[in-house]
Amino acid sequence: MVASAFRTLIGFLVMATSILVAPAFAVAHHMVLPFNLEEMVVTADRVFVGRCVAVNPTADTIAQGVLPVTRYTFEVERVIKGDVPSTFTFTQLGHPARVLAKRPATTLVLHGMTEYVVGDRLILFLVPNYLGGAVTYPVGLDQGMFALGDGDGATGTRVRNGRGNAGLFRTRYTGDYGPGGMPSSRARVIHPERPDPLAGAALSPAAKALESAGDAMPLAALVELVGYIHAAHGGNAGGKGARP
Repeated sequence: MVASAFRTLIGFLVMATSILVAPAFAVAHHMVLPFNLEEMVVTADRVFVGRCVAVNPTADTIAQGVLPVTRYTFEVERVIKGDVPSTFTFTQLGHPARVLAKRPATTLVLHGMTEYVVGDRLILFLVPNYLGGAVTYPVGLDQGMFALGDGDGATGTRVRNGRGNAGLFRTRYTGDYGPGGMPSSRARVIHPERPDPLAGAALSPAAKALESAGDAMPLAALVELVGYIHAAHGGNAGGKGARP
């Protein structure tokens, strides 16, 4: 059974890397294409702020095989894009690395897959569910997972993703590399080739300053910019969640 599941998973990985760039995840960081923030917003179908309250490593029947998965439950504080309930559970392939020593016979860890622990407060940009609607993961893996930390009192909550916010405004659109992904012709807000990539955007001074904010962006400004990008592509504000 384990061998069959492993073969099914490897087959999925090979298939995934041959389809649309956004949901094609890889098992190592160096295999994941970089995304700028606008492409992340467009690619994700759910963007929300929430706190992890439960982690459940288990197995599920997916793509005609029993695969290791982890179900994560979040208390949702704010929905920026999509329709997300106030208590939201989603499923990712693989198990968190920390459970490997406890259950070596039934655990499969995917290197580079995002993991969360109870108490984590995050902004997540989740790709549309795939494999029959069974599983998801953040856009660009750790690129689409922003951890929320305390500010200094004057700046409020600060956020950074797994890449230290690198490239969010200067990374080229993946569609410019070749077939698939989002081309720069679809850009509405972020233009990496310009001296000021946010030039022309009707944003607050704090949101316009995000490009120079480095690896500690103010949460309120980032939420504003993400919502602005979503609206620029014809989207409405997210639904449900426990809005502050």
